Amino acid sequence: FANRVSEQIIRDGICLCRNDNNLIPIHNCKKILIIDATDNDKSAYMLCDKFVRRGFETDVKRIIYDVPSRVCWQDDIDELQSKYDVVILNLNTDIACTWSEPFMLIWASHLFDKKKKIIVNYGSPFFAEDYFPEDPTIIETNASPSDELANALAEGIIGEMDFKGHSVIL
Repeated sequence: FANRVSEQIIRDGICLCRNDNNLIPIHNCKKILIIDATDNDKSAYMLCDKFVRRGFETDVKRIIYDVPSRVCWQDDIDELQSKYDVVILNLNTDIACTWSEPFMLIWASHLFDKKKKIIVNYGSPFFAEDYFPEDPTIIETNASPSDELANALAEGIIGEMDFKGHSVIL
């Protein structure tokens, strides 16, 4: 009983804050890139697994910039994103205040095409609003990463379920 209730709370709490270009549900997409900008990559690989099980070609990347210089070049991003139909930025706020690899990914993510980018935020709802005000597709999870959450996210992104949550800031 407790597991069923917990799963229902997770599903009901996910909020599609913005879908301004109707990217979700993803149609005619087969290749997905998940960029992991979290304090650990567990959530990205859980989400990746859910897409792979549904027949999507899915990769997880954390280092998308020139490592020695810690610089991200637009040409490199363009080449990378040309290989995928959808790019999911998987992020949380735990890394926002520290100079770290995930922090660099947040800023590098602004170089990706907004028509194919989905922001999935596990942290504060204010974080995505403040860091990505121009991005048209944002999902707020309102929960900590888990296998159940990854499954619900994949279902919502591909259109197997409707997102029911409501943003606390919109």
